[in-house]
Amino acid sequence: MPQNSTHFCHGCRLHICNRTSKVLPLHLLFSDAPDRSPVADLHIDLEISSTRGLIQPETSATDTMFAGYDSPDWIIQWHNFAHLHIQSPHAHATFLPTISSWEIIDTLFHEVPAFLLSQQRQLVMHAAGLADKDGRGIFILGDSGAGKSTTTALLLSTEHFKILGDDLLLISGNGHIHPATPFIRLWPQPSLEQHLCRQNANLLASLPPKQLWHIPHQLTASHPCQLHTIWILTPIIDAPNSDLRPKVLTVHTADAILQLLQQTFVACFSRHIGRDLIPPSSQDFLLTRLQTMIQHVCIQRLIFPHHWLQEQPSLLLDFLTSHLPS
Repeated sequence: MPQNSTHFCHGCRLHICNRTSKVLPLHLLFSDAPDRSPVADLHIDLEISSTRGLIQPETSATDTMFAGYDSPDWIIQWHNFAHLHIQSPHAHATFLPTISSWEIIDTLFHEVPAFLLSQQRQLVMHAAGLADKDGRGIFILGDSGAGKSTTTALLLSTEHFKILGDDLLLISGNGHIHPATPFIRLWPQPSLEQHLCRQNANLLASLPPKQLWHIPHQLTASHPCQLHTIWILTPIIDAPNSDLRPKVLTVHTADAILQLLQQTFVACFSRHIGRDLIPPSSQDFLLTRLQTMIQHVCIQRLIFPHHWLQEQPSLLLDFLTSHLPS
């Protein structure tokens, strides 16, 4: 795999064992360390009711390496996907993605590794992250739809940043943000695309016209960086002609920990499946790690009109760049 492959997917290997049976065995090896020492070596059964078009294009390969955002030209096509049940010495869970090939890939190489790392007492966050030219990490927090991916794409267009991830990040005990799954998950938006083209034509040159926009390697960070600033995105739904003024508020420690705790992967995934995945033994660990994480870090809440995300990205970019770390 490329050395700057995704952190979560280091050494991921997908082994197609049998394409004809209704229960499809898969073999995945997950690692969260540069030396590729495994977190879990999983044998998974996928229950499917049809194997038509399982792999496109047709290939005789039965063992294919995935490189996260730098995925092969072909993708796995699942039909009538039922569920994915994970069992390992460390954890078990059932994942229920929608019937979409990208959803399946996202589950196998996004949610599953994050779940396993969380079970290994690793701090995995639902957040975006960028590294500036001085190696300082900007941690972008917000609910789904708050603008994490849009913010990441806009700042990338300035050519002053490298992307650490736009949906899941891993924070080490020393406060470093690790490169995770750096792909931009934006729905195509004409106004944003037009803005990015004006700012940096090369940024879109390698992006396929798909729902998932893959980011080329040269825009991704190759190593962890020290956390410096946390932004909590708070878009306010308003009328385009309203007089809502964007502003930045300092966030106090207690509120920051609460916001961060809600965006830990286990908390987000617990809400998704309707079952608490945070055992009591892990709660103290999470609180301690979050308290350590925000020491000596600037934490700000960015409040801005929601319609900027889709209709006026240039205004959003001006607002963001005016509040970058000095």
